[in-house]
Amino acid sequence: MVPQVFLSLSGYDDAFVEKVWRRLPEGLALFYKKSFANGQKLLDAMEEGVDRSSVFVLFASKHSIDSCWVGFEVDQARLAKIQRPNLRVLVFPLSADITSAVLPTWMRQYWVSRAGWNPQDIARYVRHILTSPPIAPSSLSARVFGRGQHLDMANQRLMTAVAETHATPNVLVFTGVNGIGRRTFARYLLEQSLPALPELRFGPELLLPQFADLADLYRGLREQIDPNFSLQTFERDLPVFQNMSLPEQVEEVANSIAYFGELGQAVFAVTGSGLFEDRGNPKPWVRPLFNALATRSQAKLCIVAHRQFREEELRSHRNVFQLYVPPLKDPDIRALITFASGAFGLKPLSPSDNLVSAIGGHPDIAKAAVRLIAQRGEHILEKSPNILFSVQDEILSENLDVEALSEVQQEVLCMLSWVPRLSGRILERVVMARHKTSGPDFAESIDNLILGCLVLVAGSGFAISSAIREMFRRRYGYGPSGLIKEFSAALSDEWRQSVENSEFRSELFDAFVFMHALEGKSLPDELQNLLLPSTLQEVIRETYARGRDDAEALRRVVAWGSIAQKMKLDETVREEILSSVVRAHIRLGEYAAAEQFMKLFDKNGYRSAPFLRGFSLRRQDKHRDALPFL
Repeated sequence: MVPQVFLSLSGYDDAFVEKVWRRLPEGLALFYKKSFANGQKLLDAMEEGVDRSSVFVLFASKHSIDSCWVGFEVDQARLAKIQRPNLRVLVFPLSADITSAVLPTWMRQYWVSRAGWNPQDIARYVRHILTSPPIAPSSLSARVFGRGQHLDMANQRLMTAVAETHATPNVLVFTGVNGIGRRTFARYLLEQSLPALPELRFGPELLLPQFADLADLYRGLREQIDPNFSLQTFERDLPVFQNMSLPEQVEEVANSIAYFGELGQAVFAVTGSGLFEDRGNPKPWVRPLFNALATRSQAKLCIVAHRQFREEELRSHRNVFQLYVPPLKDPDIRALITFASGAFGLKPLSPSDNLVSAIGGHPDIAKAAVRLIAQRGEHILEKSPNILFSVQDEILSENLDVEALSEVQQEVLCMLSWVPRLSGRILERVVMARHKTSGPDFAESIDNLILGCLVLVAGSGFAISSAIREMFRRRYGYGPSGLIKEFSAALSDEWRQSVENSEFRSELFDAFVFMHALEGKSLPDELQNLLLPSTLQEVIRETYARGRDDAEALRRVVAWGSIAQKMKLDETVREEILSSVVRAHIRLGEYAAAEQFMKLFDKNGYRSAPFLRGFSLRRQDKHRDALPFL
């Protein structure tokens, strides 16, 4: 059953709580203005809402404490707590002059004093409660398997670092391959190793692009901190940040991280290779940021990344602790498969040794295998020994087969494959309009996709697993008839509402950008100033990969990539983007246009110039001339 939360408030606090509600994953929250059917008696609706909720949230203000309606809800919550001890009660003060003394005696123990004061802080706290045991559904309450020995080793190393430096490291770097459980282990380590700091795990998780930079951290943190973060303020402040010196930029970001440190919370930054240049060296801002955080002991930054730092690079940063998260061992994969089978309503599975070995220690692949068995039967992974040679790709591919997905699930994955991440509200809106499905049915579809590791929870929304993004696009492309048009319309409407409400939501803006590129539209001039280099780089990379032999897609690469000529960005990123523009020109047969760019490459000393010139000559069938450049 999908957990739900009842929000109890005074009508005077509507505007604030509305902002909280919009940041809760769709299908998890009951909000009386939004969730009660017209014509239903209000008291009956309140009573039923409390009775079926997993979490009761009271927004404590002078108005709500004096409200008879809120008083009724509080009384219902007390009865529900007696009848259902697992009901979670949370009380958030909305101003500093409200204390727990104004509450009924039984409710004072549920006072949350350090969540923060803005809607983002409270929504994040509630989301964490909803996605953690015992409230969370099985798809989100991840039981940790096979990490006991690794936890012991990590604790030994952590305590050694504490003994040597007389301080707990406040920058923790977790490295390893995708799908191996780095984020799960990061939170597990904090919970088990630092029990005196229970609020650490309530901090924001910033899902940054593959090639994220300091501006991405700045935007992500500002969005979490500023209660009035709007299109206008970001349009005003981003150029100011970009024109700062590097030390000033680092100070700005470090101070933002320290905001969460004062709340006892850690910031989680998840990125691919965003900390490193293409040659493997840390980007110029990384080590200064580590130094700045060393002077802010309360601040905590947990980084989840692909690459490890060299030991000599960290030697001078005694506040940094790096840990490699390895694949699970075969017995742990076997235990995980047996445990996960219950979540899909299967009898306990006993996978073969060959299958367990072929999964390669990836917990996400193991869960996807269980989902596939639930859809197709145990024979699907044992039908041919040849499957075992490519079992990881086979499991993911079979999970994406039309027989393994409902129509709603296919369309959800289609929409998520087009954009980096997306609010559940937009997904539900499109799905319900196309299929007349109910909110609980939509939530059940999402829950199944999360359980099978095809979809991830990303803040207040969702993202498709990176392991299947490209595979899904190749298989389903633009999706069923009319979907892209309806999705684009819903996205545009959501963007319009966001602007009218003076909000800037980064996941919505990035989705808006990606859909403009997908549909062959140019980005309005007024929005180009808000585009981050990493977002443009991802748009160009995906558009080029999707359309190497598609003339229209290549023209979109040229049009969008040319934006990089005027942007303020790192020269390495500019070279990467413009390289795609050159390759697009060459594939289109526009060799003169490509040559003009290559002259710019020569002037700027870009290392890719010889390869691109050789590629151009080869495409012109001048193979002998191309040889010296390749």
